Amino acid sequence: MRPNVLIAAAGLLALAAGAAAPPTPFPQAAWRVAPFAGDGVAGDRDGPKDTARFHWPTDVAVAPDWTAYVADFGNDRIRKVGSDGRVSTLAGGPQGFADGNGAEARFNGPNAVALGPDGALYVADAGNARIRRVTPEGAVTTIAGDGVRGVVDGPGPRARFVYPTGLAFDPEGNLYVVDRWAHTVRKVDPEGEVTTLAGRTTPGFTDGPGPVARFNNPLSAAWDPEWGLVVTDSGNSAVRRVAPEGTVTTLVGGPFPGGADGPKETARFAWNTGIESDGRGGLYIADTQNHKVRRITLGLYVTTVAGSGDEGVLDGPDRIARFAFITGLTLDPAGNLIVADSGANRLRRVSRGGGGRVERALPALWAAEGPPPRLN
Repeated sequence: MRPNVLIAAAGLLALAAGAAAPPTPFPQAAWRVAPFAGDGVAGDRDGPKDTARFHWPTDVAVAPDWTAYVADFGNDRIRKVGSDGRVSTLAGGPQGFADGNGAEARFNGPNAVALGPDGALYVADAGNARIRRVTPEGAVTTIAGDGVRGVVDGPGPRARFVYPTGLAFDPEGNLYVVDRWAHTVRKVDPEGEVTTLAGRTTPGFTDGPGPVARFNNPLSAAWDPEWGLVVTDSGNSAVRRVAPEGTVTTLVGGPFPGGADGPKETARFAWNTGIESDGRGGLYIADTQNHKVRRITLGLYVTTVAGSGDEGVLDGPDRIARFAFITGLTLDPAGNLIVADSGANRLRRVSRGGGGRVERALPALWAAEGPPPRLN
C-alpha cells in the first residue's frame, strides 16, 4: 500500500474512533481590524467607548498621551476618546458658528483635525469655511477665514476659503489647508498669513508650478519627512506631492479610478480620502470606494493593508475585514492605525498581526436609512 493511502486510511480510522477533525485555520494576517470606539448606530452619546455613538465621523488625531480627537461631522462636534476608554464632547453643540468654551462653541460640519506644535487641536470647519483652534480644555477660537466662501489670501481674519477639508503641519509650524471645493492647497504661516500654494479654482489634473497645477476635489494632507507635503487628490484618485515653492508632482495614481496594487505606474485608487505618514517615507491611504486601507512605500509601491474590497462592517484578519466608507486615519503612539469609518459611524483599529476569530459588528444605521450626503 502506498504511503499516502496509509495516511488516508489512518485518518479514516481516527474519525471512526470519534476524533475531531482539525479546524480550518484563517489565513495568516499581517494586520487585524478591531473595534475602537462607537457602537455603529448614528447618534450623539458620550460614555464608555463601546457604547458611545458618533454620526459620520470623518477624521481622527491621536496625541502622545493616547487621547484620540474626532471630527464628528454629523454632530457638528469635536469629540475625544480618553486613554481611560471614555468618549466625551470636547467642544461644539447645535450646528452654527461661535467661538467660546466647550458647549458654547459652534461648528458646521467639522471635517478634519490636526494636532499643532503648540499642543492645540486645529479643525477644518468646512461648513463655516474657517480654520478653528481648540485648546485641550475645549476653548475654541478662529484663526483664519471670515466665513464667506471664496479664495482670498491675506491676514487670517480677512482670508477666505471655500470648503476646507484637510490639514497638515510642517516642522516650521506652517499649517497647510486643503480647500476642496476651491481645488487648491493653501498655507497659513505661523503669523496667520494665508497664501495659495498650488492649484486654481478650475478642477483638472496637471502637474507643474503652483499656479499651473490642477487638482480635482483634493481632500486631505499629511507631512512626511521624505516627501514633504502630500495630498490626496480624490477626484483624480491620485496622491500628489506639493513642494515648498508649490510645484506639484504626481506620486501614484490618476486620473482614473481603479484598485490595483503594484508599482506607481500601474497602481490605482478610487476616491482616496485620508492620508497619514509613517514618518519614514511610507504613506497610509484611506481608499474609500475600494473599501480598503492601502500603503505606499518609499519606493512608491502600493499594497493593501486591510479590507477585502467588499463594502460592509466586519472585523478580523486583514483580507477578511470589511469597511463601510472610510475617510480619515492616523497612527497612534504604538503604530496602530485608527480609522474613521464614517459609513459605520465608528472608529476602528488596524493593528499589526493576528489571525484568530472573525467577529461581525452590529449593523450600522446607515445600512437601513442611507448615509448623510457624502460631502467628505
